[in-house]
Amino acid sequence: MSSNQGSMGNLSPPPPPPGLRELSTAKAYNKREIRMLLYKPNVAKAEVRLSLPEAQADYKSLSEVHNVNKGSHTNRSHPHILPTVFPCTDGSRKCIHDGYAITLREVLDQLRTPRSYIGVWKTVARNGQLLYYALEDKIVTIVRGVLDALICLLNEGKSIGSVTLDNIVFLANDPTFSHPLIIDCLVTGTGNDNADGSAGSSVGFNSLADMISTQFTPGYPNIMKLASPAVTSFINCLRGAGSPHLHGGDAGERHEVMLLSHPLFLSHEQHAAYVCKLSEQFRSNALNVTQLKVSDIMEVPTNVRAAKWDDLFRDPDIKHTVMHDQYHYFIARAPKVPYYDRSSVTSLVKLFRDRTTHGNDNGPTIAIEEYGSAIDMICPRLLPHLFEQYGFF
Repeated sequence: MSSNQGSMGNLSPPPPPPGLRELSTAKAYNKREIRMLLYKPNVAKAEVRLSLPEAQADYKSLSEVHNVNKGSHTNRSHPHILPTVFPCTDGSRKCIHDGYAITLREVLDQLRTPRSYIGVWKTVARNGQLLYYALEDKIVTIVRGVLDALICLLNEGKSIGSVTLDNIVFLANDPTFSHPLIIDCLVTGTGNDNADGSAGSSVGFNSLADMISTQFTPGYPNIMKLASPAVTSFINCLRGAGSPHLHGGDAGERHEVMLLSHPLFLSHEQHAAYVCKLSEQFRSNALNVTQLKVSDIMEVPTNVRAAKWDDLFRDPDIKHTVMHDQYHYFIARAPKVPYYDRSSVTSLVKLFRDRTTHGNDNGPTIAIEEYGSAIDMICPRLLPHLFEQYGFF
C-alpha cells in the first residue's frame, strides 16, 4: 500500500511580541511587581498595564492568587494547558498567562500554503487509486494534546465551552508544534452541565469535532467524505458515539479518558496488541457480540445478510502482507472446511490474532508493527468500529 504524504516544511513560530515578559507561577512577585505588571498578549497590539485594586493591602504571590480563582482556571499544571500567572474570573480585566508565540490558526495557515490541505491531510492510495485522506501525524499529535487538556478539565468537574483555533497556542520554544496548549479560561465555564450537575462534555467535544471536519478543510469540503475510517470514527466518538462507556462519569473518573486510546492515536504495534486483547475477550465470552455485523467493517456497502469478509483479502496488494498466508492456508486453500467463519467479525479478529501470536513460531521473525500495519491495510474500518463498540482494554 502506497501513500502520498504532504510535507510539513521548515516552519518555526515567530518570536514573542517585543516586551513580552516570561512569567512563571513558581515565582512569588513582590507588591510593586504585581501592581505594575506589564503584559502584551499575542492578540493585542498595544501594551496593557494592569494593577491590583488599591484597597487590597495584602498582596499574595501569584501562585496563591492562582489558587483563589478556581472557577475558570485549572487547579493544577498540565502539559497541554497554558499556565495562568494572573487569573481573573469576574471579567474586570484580562487574565495574564505565560507568553505564547503562535495560535493554531496561524500554524494551519502556514501548513496549508500553497494548497489548502497539504500539510494538514495526506492521501492514502492503493494501486494508484485514492482510498481516503488521513490527518498528518503532526496534526494527530496536536488533536490528542487538545483532547488531553479537555479531559483534564472534565476530571476537575469543570464545564467545557467551545475550543477554537485561537485558544489553542504554542510557545516559542516549540518550533515543531508538538505541544499544543489551550487557554483554559477561554474554554471553561460556558459548557452545558448534565442534569445531575456534573460537567458536560458535549459542547467542547463537539467544537473539537467541528474544528477537524470544517476548519481543517477550508475550500476542500469533499475531504471529509473520503476521510479515513479512524478520523471519521474519532469525530463520531467526540459527538457521542460509544456511549456510555466513552462518555460521562464522575469528576476525577471521566470515561472520556478512554478516547486518548482511540485507534487514531495508536501505533501499528498497539493496533496488533489491541486485536489480541479483543480476541481474548471474545473467546472468554466477556463481550456481547450480537451487534457486530460484517457489513459495518467493509469498505463498500454490502448486503447485511450475505456479507462475508473474503473480499478484504482479494486485493493484489493484500497478497503481500503477513496476514494473507493465514487466510490462504485456512480458507482459500480449503474453502469447503473453513477454519474461520467468514460471516463473523469475531472470527476475522481471531484470524488476525492467531497470525500475530503464532506468526513467528516457524520461519523468520516478523516485527509486531508489520502485523498491525497489515490489519490496517486489510480492514481499516475494523479497529475504529470495535473501539466504538467496546472501548479500549
